[in-house]
Amino acid sequence: MTVIGMLGSCKHPDMMIQVYSYAAVAKMEGAEFFYFTEDHVKAEERIIEGYVYEDGQWKVQSCPFPGTVILADPHLAVSQRVMKELRKCAVLLGEACYDYFYLHQKIKAAEQYAHFLLPCFEIDTINQLTDLLFRYVKVQVILPLSENKPCFTIERQAHLYTLISEGRSETMTISSLKKRMQDHLHHYPVYVQPLSKGWKSNQYTVRTQKSATGQWLIRSISALNACETNHTITSIKPLENEAYDITRYLEHFSLRCSEHIESLEVDRLLDQLEFILIIDSNGRLWIQHIHFHLEYTLSFDQMLDSIRERLRYAMYLETSANA
Repeated sequence: MTVIGMLGSCKHPDMMIQVYSYAAVAKMEGAEFFYFTEDHVKAEERIIEGYVYEDGQWKVQSCPFPGTVILADPHLAVSQRVMKELRKCAVLLGEACYDYFYLHQKIKAAEQYAHFLLPCFEIDTINQLTDLLFRYVKVQVILPLSENKPCFTIERQAHLYTLISEGRSETMTISSLKKRMQDHLHHYPVYVQPLSKGWKSNQYTVRTQKSATGQWLIRSISALNACETNHTITSIKPLENEAYDITRYLEHFSLRCSEHIESLEVDRLLDQLEFILIIDSNGRLWIQHIHFHLEYTLSFDQMLDSIRERLRYAMYLETSANA
């Protein structure tokens, strides 16, 4: 029987709703599942004192090292010693990357899909930022150490600048903007991507995931409001004449691109990808960003489907390894 562990930071699984969902679905799929933190790992004895869900409650049991470990949080901070021990016998799913443009750089180097990448500039001076604002008017500013998420947008309006962050906007002069940006630029390079006002209604999120047979499938396709609205997800309107064609186009592109990314020399196993895509006024598709995991909130049904497919993929990996 496949043994799957989930590594998290919460001391007890009751503190994380998704852990119960994994335990329930694993039981239905015929896999053993337990939750643990790094403090539960006893490397010398090759056992983990994990939480197993039985008879409606969580019970602590001595569990063998699992064949697959799912990270409850992609950005989970775990000691290198524990990760090294787990990697000796387990496949790790759900690892994020702390370099926001890691995949961007990989795709660019491979060239095949490079022409789809939205231009990205690395800057370290305020003059470089103002030059880009003069050229593009509106840009997205990304700080590589801010949990790997886009931080804010800046739009030039005559001699003033509007900074938009988490749904809040603030208009300032160039001197105020320089003061605001100086701290960021002083500590590390900043990434900048040009944006267009017309992209607000043509921005999409497409989620792909490995299936029980190791193939990529589409988990969901949604219209994505502009980044300054805190990544609110809405469905593509079925009444739009082009909705069907757009959906098929996004599906085909995302599946092929997922296969391409998997073929690159990526330093972790990929089982979920989330594409932030833009279709401009000329009908051209751009890749704004790719997450290593499902970044935005899923509906309850989508979440259960995603968990079920991830567990089936873990079982597929173990079966393939033992074949």
